[in-house]
Amino acid sequence: MGKITAAFFMMVFLFISLVFGGDILTTKYYKDINNDGKAELLAHDFMGGTGAYGILTVYNNKGQIIFKENVQGDPYLEDPSKHTLTPNPIFFKDIDKDGVVEILVGRQEYQDNTPNCDAPWKFKAYKWDGNRYMPLPQ
Repeated sequence: MGKITAAFFMMVFLFISLVFGGDILTTKYYKDINNDGKAELLAHDFMGGTGAYGILTVYNNKGQIIFKENVQGDPYLEDPSKHTLTPNPIFFKDIDKDGVVEILVGRQEYQDNTPNCDAPWKFKAYKWDGNRYMPLPQ
């Protein structure tokens, strides 16, 4: 029982450290999302908090940034059958069926005197232009 209690307190300490300590938890994932035959590096810097704020940055195979945006939510899911991360289909979806995924970013726009749960969500879609991901007109 002592090991379980210690593990629980370590998890709580880690959560408190991430949320209140200002630490950033970075998750990295390699995947060819623009269908050029080369894997891109997707780096998600999780800032913590109940809003799941972070920054998603995508680098090409030369280390150049081809996408960077503030995000809310987790762009990766754990694939239970493979015990690995996989891109979250909510963030990465081939909307126009051209074989290249678009990046979808949503976040809440907080307003004065509005409870957080009622804050409206704003969404943006980004499409690959051959060099980087560019916002689609809204």
